[in-house]
This record gives sequence, structure tokens and C-alpha cells, in this order.
Amino acid sequence: MSELNASEGQFELNSQSGKELCRKTAHPQLGFDPHSYSLLVVTALMVGLDALVTSACGSGKTGILALLVICMVRFGLDRSLLPSKYHDIIVRNPVILVACPTDALEVDLAAKLKGYDIKTMVINSDELEKDRSLWEQAIETPNVILLAPEQLEGNGFAKLLNHPKFTEHVYALVVDEAHLASSWSRFFRKAYGRIGRIRVRLPSRTRLLLLTATLRKGAMYDDIIKQFDLTMGNFLHLRRSNLRREIRVTTTILTSSLTNALNFPDLRWVIGLPTAFSRFC
Repeated sequence: MSELNASEGQFELNSQSGKELCRKTAHPQLGFDPHSYSLLVVTALMVGLDALVTSACGSGKTGILALLVICMVRFGLDRSLLPSKYHDIIVRNPVILVACPTDALEVDLAAKLKGYDIKTMVINSDELEKDRSLWEQAIETPNVILLAPEQLEGNGFAKLLNHPKFTEHVYALVVDEAHLASSWSRFFRKAYGRIGRIRVRLPSRTRLLLLTATLRKGAMYDDIIKQFDLTMGNFLHLRRSNLRREIRVTTTILTSSLTNALNFPDLRWVIGLPTAFSRFC
């Protein structure tokens, strides 16, 4: 056993020593040291908590997922990295299910995870049209499966859950853009509001990780907590600021006449700006 956890009685996975073990385990594959908050979330999941992460776009939420996969795969390959009291949390060749709102996000996230040498599979209507055997391949091939909430309710996924070779490897359910489970589920895509029910069909050890950049305290937050049956003391809520200091909001009053309106002379100052901008009229 490594020097980090030589004393089984003192080692705790969600302690600083546990976080250091995960950092050293993942660094070679990630190519960088994971953020401290990523280590906080991943070790909390490993000791049995669920997690809700509210953090800005581009702040490293994908890194949390990558860190979780890399550590669990590595611990599955070498159980001696952890004291025996943690061996029951180890799932060999773990599978993590990730529900995404759009095909484009699935493809983008898959590319990022594959960049870390993580075995990843996208299952959506386009991919199934190219290869009808994806559900069969999913039984043993990937460590991460990216799919839409609607796919979680389909026959292909139902058959997958009936296959012991698959269910014995399921480790976590991740919901990307988790706030949509509230805002989209009423009228637009009702399957988003039913993701929480999928968990009862998964092994009892299955961890839940919710990722979002836009979930404030209030009715939507309460709805998410209820939908996913989260209870205080049994989940970690990591809330990081999504203040973007590099973004500046300005207002321009249009003073030109209607005859010149289509030329937008009041907005010509944005031409040639060295940075990207969005215009709302």
C-alpha cells in the first residue's frame, strides 16, 4: 500500500490525505493538478454522498467528472491503493451515466473526456442511426455513457438495465444542466423532470452528481431538491460564484432616426473590437 494510506485506522478518503491520493492518482492522466473543489466533490461522492455543483460555465465541471472516472477506474485496477474499509465502494471498470440536454453538448463533452483517454460513448438518435449495436456495445465497452433524458426511458436502456454485466458496473448518474429538470420539464421536455425516477432502477450504490451554472436558492432550487430526493446531510452542495469579471455589460441609447435605423450608427463603435460581444435589442 502507498505511503499515503499506510495506516488504515487513520486514513479517511474525504480527508486531506484522501484528496492528495486522488490528486496523485489522476494527475498523470489529466496532465494537471485537479482543482481543490473538484477533489472535494469527488471524495464526497466516493464516501457515499450525492453532490450538487453550482459553478460558472468553463469553471471546471467537466474536470470533476473526469477526475471521478479516472480515480474510480484506477482504484478498480489496484485495490491496494485504498485501505480495506473502502474496498466495498470500488466498482471495477465503472460506468457513469451522463444525461445531457442536447446532442451538441454530448459530442462536445465526449471529445473532452476522450482527450483525457477516458472510454466514452454517445448514444442518441443520430448515433443509433449509424450503428444500431450501440446498446450492445454499452454493456462492457465505455466508462462514460452520454445520452438524452428521453433515452433513459427507452427500450434500449431498459434492456441494458436487465443485463447483469452492465448493472454490476454502474457507479454514478450525472445530470448536466440540472436546472433544466425544473425549467424544461413542465412544458418542453417532460423527460427531464423524470430523471430522478431512473435512480430507483439503478443499483443502490449509484451516486448522483448534479451540475449546473444557474441554480439560485428559491422555487427552482426547491424543485430540484424534491425531484432528486436530496435530503440535508446526505448531499454536498458546492456553490461557487459565477461572476464573470471579463464580461462587461453596457447600454447604448439609439438616437438615430428611423431612416438610418437599419444602419445602426449608434452601434458602430463595436466594429473592430478585439473581443467577442453579444448585442441585445
